[in-house]
Amino acid sequence: AHCWRCKNPVIYRATEQWFSSVDGYRQQALDAIDNQVQWIPKWGHDRIFNMVRDRGDWVISRQRIWGVPIPIYYCESCGEHIINDDTIKALQEKVAVEGSDAWWAHSAKELLPEGFKCPHCGHDEFKKETDIMDVWFDSGSSWSGVLEVNGLDVPCAMYLEGSDQHRGWFNSSLLTAVATTGKAPYNSVLTHGFVVDGEGRKMSKSVGNTVAPSDIIDVYGADVMRLWVSSADYQADVRLSKDIVKQLSEVYRKIRNTFRFLLGNLDDFNPNTDKVAYADMSEFDKWALLRLEEVRQKVTEAYENYEFHMLYHAIHNFCTVDLSSIYLDVMKDTMYAESKNNVARRSAQTAMYEILKTLVAMVSPVLSFTAEEVWKYMPKEDGMPESVMLQDWPQGHPEHFNQELADKWNQLLDLRTSVQKALELARQNKTIGHPLDASVTVYAEGAAFDALNALGEDGLAKLVIVSEAHIVNGAAPAEAVKDEETGVATVVAPSELEKCERCWIHRDTVGQDSEHPTLCHRCAEVVKSL
Repeated sequence: AHCWRCKNPVIYRATEQWFSSVDGYRQQALDAIDNQVQWIPKWGHDRIFNMVRDRGDWVISRQRIWGVPIPIYYCESCGEHIINDDTIKALQEKVAVEGSDAWWAHSAKELLPEGFKCPHCGHDEFKKETDIMDVWFDSGSSWSGVLEVNGLDVPCAMYLEGSDQHRGWFNSSLLTAVATTGKAPYNSVLTHGFVVDGEGRKMSKSVGNTVAPSDIIDVYGADVMRLWVSSADYQADVRLSKDIVKQLSEVYRKIRNTFRFLLGNLDDFNPNTDKVAYADMSEFDKWALLRLEEVRQKVTEAYENYEFHMLYHAIHNFCTVDLSSIYLDVMKDTMYAESKNNVARRSAQTAMYEILKTLVAMVSPVLSFTAEEVWKYMPKEDGMPESVMLQDWPQGHPEHFNQELADKWNQLLDLRTSVQKALELARQNKTIGHPLDASVTVYAEGAAFDALNALGEDGLAKLVIVSEAHIVNGAAPAEAVKDEETGVATVVAPSELEKCERCWIHRDTVGQDSEHPTLCHRCAEVVKSL
């Protein structure tokens, strides 16, 4: 073996030590592990249970120069060790005034009760124990020194540390608490892995693979650092490198851009006066609120179970897929081209407001600075606090969840993906430029046709963001792009209708208004109302 400090060889020598007999309270400790503590992750239970079950007596003495003293005295005459209620009480009074240094600052006679004599031989000359307490006894007593002494609750809510602490702090805290109080000092114990480099190697200054948090924060800001923490499954070792952080910064950018889009489209929305009742909202807006409720439930559960990587994935997926790629993309025409107080536009704004209000609260424990920034600029209802940190956790809306609606739109969005594949091929082949230049004909049969037919051709055109959509019940021509998963086939052609210069949609009403010959009927009416 080698010295932990100077690395020189060492020789083991058997010497007398002080022990704590674990057998006297081992079963109590095992019962506490089984019945009093939640172990996160669950394998932590077996790890510490086996350690406590199999461990020997606890060597609590150490031969170091400085530390917490072992409050034992030795009679200079008979050599017997002395520790009892009277000696402990006298020392407590000294330490309460001077701190633990009192042990080193005073002689044994000054620390013992006045007139104290050896209970074994009656002699009155003593020397102090020179060994100190095992440092794990120090930290293992922190539940008392931090909580009990200050009148705080014992057991505490949680102990949180690395996986090595099943042998260390978690273990020593459990033993000291069970031995003196009969119960565990904590209600739950959460264990995390260690931070390693991008290749999974232990970080070391000598290897040069360390990453300082300050370097990341200086470049990307604190929220990206916090996002990295939430993204990792901490139950195993967590990788960190500049490339990993760069990838996380892109995720952060997408989430931030989602907030920016929502804020921009709610600039003229007053939630106190402009909200549309849920019953009067469009079905697509109801779908957005349905997805929001699903995500809220998943994120809430993830927070409660300390599964932060689960909420990271749920929020990331919601922002990039459900919102950016689907809902917000489809609703751009409604938001940009309809009149300010159009019912469909106010319905969409109502949904966006509920999404923003809920989303900013859900990310606030992780993206704290970003959430506060968003909260500062978002429209608010009367009575809402000045800071998102003072806002209650988002309440559930079970009435927003409708399985029939979920099934319907899951099918429609699958069909949307099928049409988009054909549009992308047409764009690559230069058949069209922008999707709004396209006219699509979708061939479907059975349930797929029924779903599309119920949506309607105008609804389909809006959903896939094209100018024209036609739905045909029957077999598709050979040139159609067929999707084997949904069974639908799509033919994409350039629209032959005139393009509205305001909304960019090709419509047969462009040119019908003499005052605005380059606009479609919808846009002409909106412009006239301005």
